[in-house]
Formats: sequence, C-alpha cells, structure tokens
Amino acid sequence: MTEYIFPIKMAFFIFPFVAFFITIPYMLIQYRKFGSIPVLRTVIVYSFILYLINAYFLVILPLPPIDEVAKYTTPTTQLIPFQFISDMIEQSKFVWSDPSTYIEIITNPVIYQVLYNILMILPFGFYLRYYFKKSLLETIGFSFILSLFFELTQLSGLYGIYPRGYRLFDVDDLIINTFGGFVGYIITPLITWMLPSKENLDKISYERGKQVSFTRRFFAFVIDNMIVLFIMILIAKPLSIPMIDSFFQTIGLSINYVCSIVIYFMILLPIMDGISIGKRIVKLRVVSEDNESVKWWQCVIRYGMLYLIILPAPVISASLMEQIPVDSISLQLFLIAVIGIFMILYFVFLIQIFIGIFQKKKLLYYERISHTKNISTVTSKAESEAFVEKNTDEINSILVDENCLQDNK
Repeated sequence: MTEYIFPIKMAFFIFPFVAFFITIPYMLIQYRKFGSIPVLRTVIVYSFILYLINAYFLVILPLPPIDEVAKYTTPTTQLIPFQFISDMIEQSKFVWSDPSTYIEIITNPVIYQVLYNILMILPFGFYLRYYFKKSLLETIGFSFILSLFFELTQLSGLYGIYPRGYRLFDVDDLIINTFGGFVGYIITPLITWMLPSKENLDKISYERGKQVSFTRRFFAFVIDNMIVLFIMILIAKPLSIPMIDSFFQTIGLSINYVCSIVIYFMILLPIMDGISIGKRIVKLRVVSEDNESVKWWQCVIRYGMLYLIILPAPVISASLMEQIPVDSISLQLFLIAVIGIFMILYFVFLIQIFIGIFQKKKLLYYERISHTKNISTVTSKAESEAFVEKNTDEINSILVDENCLQDNK
C-alpha cells in the first residue's frame, strides 16, 4: 500500500504548481468561450488535472537509482494477452473441482493488481462521458491511448532517462486499463445524478457570461496594455523628439506613450466598433450608455482620463512635486492643489474598483463622464440559432434581392 501512497502524496504536492501555470490560460479560454468562470466547472476541470497527475505518478514513481536499473536483467515486455489469468491460477493453486480453492483467487495479489489497473483508468472514463461528452467507442479509444502512453513511458525508461525500462511493459495492463475506462463510462450515470449536466453547466456559464466582471475587464486591460507597449516600441525612434519628449517626461509621461494611447484607444477603437484586441479575446465591447456604437469623442474622454490622468497620477504628482519652487508661494499652492486633484482622482478610482468587485454593474466615474460602458458579446449556441431562426425571413429577402440585382446586371 505504501508504494501507492507515495505517488499520490507527490501528485498533491506538484498539483498547486501545475495549477498556477495553467490558471491564466484556463481563465482566458473560459472567458473567451463563456465569458465567465463558474466555480463548479473549475472544480471539475482541476480535479481532472489532479487525477491525471496522480495516474501518471502512480505509473512512474518511485524512481529507482539509474545505476541500479542498469544492472537489471529481468524482461522489459510481456506480450501474451491475458497472461495474468494463468499467473493467478498458478499462484493460487486453483482447482475447479475444489471450492475451497476459490477464495484463494480473490485473495491472490494478482487480482489486486488487476483491480488497481481498472481503478486507475476508471475515473478517466467517467470524465470523458460526463464532462467531455465522448461516446462509448471514443472513451474506449482514448482509454487505450492513455494506457499505451503509460506503458510506453515505462518501456522507454522514462523517455530515455534510464538505460532500460525499470517497469514491465505488459499487454495485459493495456487490456485491463482500457476495460477500466469502459467501466468508468458505464457507471457514470450512477454518479452524475447528483451533478448538473454539461448542458446545464454551459447554460449557467453563458448566463453569468452576460455580466461584466472586473476580473474579465482586468484580463482585457492587461492584453491591451501589452499591445500599447508594442506600439510604443514601434514608434519610439520616429517620434523621439528630445525637446518635446523632455517636456512629457517632466510630468511623468512620454510622447511615445501618449501617441500609443491616442492611436490604439482613440483612433482604432471607434473604428473597430469598441472592440480592442484584449476585449475581443474575453468577449467585451465598449458602447455608449444607450448601447449604441461608441463615438470617437467618447473614447477620447474615456481613455484620456484613464491613461493620461488617473493611472499616471502618482507619477505625475511625484514629478510636479519636484518642480515646486521655493520662492513662489502662489505657485506652490497651485501645484499642491493640482497634485491633490490628481491623487483624489486616483484614490477614488481605486475605491470604485474595490466596490465594483462586489457590485457587478458598478460603473467607474470616468465611464459615467464619458457616457460609456462595457458589455458582454458572449452568445450561446442556442441563442445564435434562435437569432438566425428569428431573422430567417429577413436574411432570405436580402439574398433574393441580391440575386435579382445580379440577374439584372
């Protein structure tokens, strides 16, 4: 039993690190597809990953010393199907005519190994049927592929790290593991009655995806700022004018930064109907408060306040403090008042962000001033089909008109 506990402990130790690296890609995929990240779906997906890590570690651990494996002379393969049945009968001294030997079959270590191989892949069959919606044949096929991967891992000596396989490549393991996936598929209805169906999970995800969370906006913000940084690099040399640039640097900005913001958010965003690259990835769109297409002047106000006043406020304030003269009280008071305004705007922004985490529909003050907001562009497959069905007549009339025009030509 100890040989099984150690790999499981290692799997639970490694899992947080694996989860850390896959979290951001996972969140982006979920936002891209559903516009939300429901807790239950996340638990199911991450439990599947944890299961795969456990199964893999049970196959490869514990790792023996390399020099010890180099001395092995035992066979590396067992290619006779159902050899385990012969081994079980031989080891248990089973006799058909003697019922007293039947119990020895059940208590034989070989049967434990068979059950272990079934149980190891059984959850895989469950996940394939419940979450991934695979058919019975697909489940059997994928279970075989997973088992083959495990066996080849053993045969290759952990992909060449060892001079030879330190565990046996057994064709019986392929058969039994594949059977385990089949059993997992068959018993899935006995377990899933207490869980929501995949369809309901998708429905819940789409419904929540219609809301615009600050986490979702943050992902779009990060992606868009990476694009802005790229634009800054592209225009750095052509627009790096020392006299102008030094003026902007004095107040904590650069001409490249300002030009990049203007190009990306004030020129391109209205042209792209309020959908930047970041927003497209997480399926968001900036619109006016009446849900109409955003105007260029709204983008100027919205992103001018955000990127040229609010976000750089601490840097601008620090730069202005360095410029405060010691011999002019009136100018000192003026600069202090300006700094105070910048910092107030900045801290109100942070407070609104904090409140907005708990109040999903809360608009930030620069959005209210610019009369803009973010909306979700997520639509489920059912909604898309309903839209097409609702507008079928209109679409057909347009096609007929186009055909008539072509005929007239």
